[in-house]
Amino acid sequence: MIYLKKSQNRQGKYSEKQNGSITIFLALTLVLILAFLFSMVEAARVNGLAELAKRKLALETQSLFGAYNQELWEYYGLLFLDMSYGTGEPDVRLLEEQLMEEDYREGNERHFYQMALKDAQVEAFTLATDKEGAEFRRQACEAAKNQLAQSAVKDMESRIEVWNELESQGSDLEEKWKEALAAEEEAGEYAEAERTEVEMQEAEESGGEGEESGGEAEGVEIEEDKKGEVLPENPLGYVAQLKKSSLLAVVMEDPAELSAKSIDTSTSLDNRELFCGNMAAEQGKDVDKLWLVQYLNQYFSCKTDSKEQEHVLDYELEYCIVGKDSDAQNLEAVAKKLLQIRESANFVTIMQDSQKQSMAMKMAVAAVGFTGFVPLIKAVQIGILLAWCYIESILDLRCLLSGGKVPLIKESTQWKSDLFHLQETVSESAYAEVEEGMDYKEYLQMLLYTTEERQLTYRAMDVVEQNIRVFSGNEAMRMDAMVSAVQVQTVYTATPLFLNVIPMAQKIDGNYYFCETRKIAY
Repeated sequence: MIYLKKSQNRQGKYSEKQNGSITIFLALTLVLILAFLFSMVEAARVNGLAELAKRKLALETQSLFGAYNQELWEYYGLLFLDMSYGTGEPDVRLLEEQLMEEDYREGNERHFYQMALKDAQVEAFTLATDKEGAEFRRQACEAAKNQLAQSAVKDMESRIEVWNELESQGSDLEEKWKEALAAEEEAGEYAEAERTEVEMQEAEESGGEGEESGGEAEGVEIEEDKKGEVLPENPLGYVAQLKKSSLLAVVMEDPAELSAKSIDTSTSLDNRELFCGNMAAEQGKDVDKLWLVQYLNQYFSCKTDSKEQEHVLDYELEYCIVGKDSDAQNLEAVAKKLLQIRESANFVTIMQDSQKQSMAMKMAVAAVGFTGFVPLIKAVQIGILLAWCYIESILDLRCLLSGGKVPLIKESTQWKSDLFHLQETVSESAYAEVEEGMDYKEYLQMLLYTTEERQLTYRAMDVVEQNIRVFSGNEAMRMDAMVSAVQVQTVYTATPLFLNVIPMAQKIDGNYYFCETRKIAY
């Protein structure tokens, strides 16, 4: 309502002057309008703060995971965060402290959306060693897929079935070898019994033991002349003695070049109590043992590799297969496995060669044919073939360890050994190079694939752990402190800036609180 009032000035003239006033109702209305406007501004700010809390948590967790172990990434293509931060003592509180520090480093300048991290709690986390190394296998497979072609896996797949058949055949061949030795021994006992009986009869009749012995020898020579064929010497005895020798001394050109490195397996992952995470590791569908083998083949060394950098062990792939303390032990155990595979493969080849089987039968007849027992003759024939396969396998293994190639299943034309010169062949260091076939690392891939997955994974992590300790100079480094995923719950706080009459967000002691949870993984 407006009132007009007349006033007289100094000159005696009148002028009109306006005076204003406002009613209580209008004043209350303005207060309500302003309160509503400020509440809307504050509501918009609260919504912004809620979104900012999510964004801050995302940035802070990403920044936390940005401090991954550099040596693991550089040398092995793996992304893991050291939960112990170099101390060797994993502790979730260290992760929480790092999150708080990340928020502090953002600064405390005042602005419209000012907020601070009040509390951070790591609710769950996954380590590289959890679920028998599931996270290690996952990242290893991903690294292999990003760097290698699919054809490498397909080549392995095509050989697996044949390899498994050869492995299962090994025990049968060993049993046949024992039967052959037993048959030869039985024939010897039979011959000795016959000789003793004949000598006793002749002694009773004439007493001329010396002359009869000479006649028996002449009879053998006459029998050989009638055959008209000179046969090789029976190899059973020589191969039986050869099998008792050190295999590496036989197959390596220079045993002095053998690595003398070793590690202490008493502290390996399989022999110590591991720190465990509390979040289920997600095993992806793409995790395949074939890709894990390709990863190991790409990043780990072996006997035929040239090493650019000093590693704790020179024969790392061999360690993954066997798990012994020293390079020498691992290589010898792997050599024995390969020798058994080559024996089985060569036996498949020799059983398809009628000429070699005929030669073995003639030798078996000459050795134990006097008994007239067909099962003994057949057992000795198989034994001669197995002895021949063993010598051939020695040559194959020598070729592989020298960097050559050997087909998984040979053709008869690729056979290298000769029964007439077995001992000379073994004593020679030279080998015939073959351009086709599988090299030593490809044979190791098959052995890696047939190794139990848990053992393979743990031994691989042993190698990584030992080498990273050398590369980084941190002896406290441990794979069961390497985090691959965490779930974090945080509480952010912010102070109100504008008047608000509408309840918004959660308040404690007059301040807003925003609780956020986020999971992050490499």
